[in-house]
Amino acid sequence: MSTEYKWHFGPIELYDTKNELSNVIKTLHWQLRAIPDVGKPAQKADVVELSEPTVDTFTDYNDLTAEALKKWALLDAAAKRYVPASKGNADEDIPNIEEKSYTAEQMEILLKEELDAKILKRNPTNISVMKSFS
Repeated sequence: MSTEYKWHFGPIELYDTKNELSNVIKTLHWQLRAIPDVGKPAQKADVVELSEPTVDTFTDYNDLTAEALKKWALLDAAAKRYVPASKGNADEDIPNIEEKSYTAEQMEILLKEELDAKILKRNPTNISVMKSFS
């Protein structure tokens, strides 16, 4: 079974002007769809609330690329799963927690793995075991 992954971006909400800049992106809605060649598809969707840009970090809406939108979506998803390290307390039976963070590339792999798991759950396969008797 093979799966095709498709990104969709939109709607994209804009400020007319912000910090003396025009066409400033405020909110990005995204969706990643996993479409298997057989069975029901799965999807993951979220919303990215972008921070206010500076002149140095600004990308005009008209200059956006699908790759830039995908990177923003992945970095936001990674930030939402970030777990800071914390020291446990043996007296209260609280364990140490190791920091966990993801790059955009790692986050894309993780999202696709999660979608693949959803597809398998939605599309159980009937596997028959064949025995040979002599």
